[in-house]
Amino acid sequence: IWFWDVFANIYASYSDIDGGWPSSNVINVAPLYTDLGNGNLLLQAGSPCLQAGSHAAPNCHATDFDGLIRGNPPSMGAFDN
Repeated sequence: IWFWDVFANIYASYSDIDGGWPSSNVINVAPLYTDLGNGNLLLQAGSPCLQAGSHAAPNCHATDFDGLIRGNPPSMGAFDN
């Protein structure tokens, strides 16, 4: 989850960011996509991003981009598994 304030400061929370980020609830690990080479960004079983998000996040939708109901808590990213 990314957002910024009026001073252009960028904040991240409940995210997997390559190289890390100085914020809480941010991890720096391989997300384990099912088939990144073909653009498939669904998460594999055992991904550290599964159910690692937060419903309290700004603009967190009840469903993912495929229209599937998110877990509780939701996974990090636009898609669950």
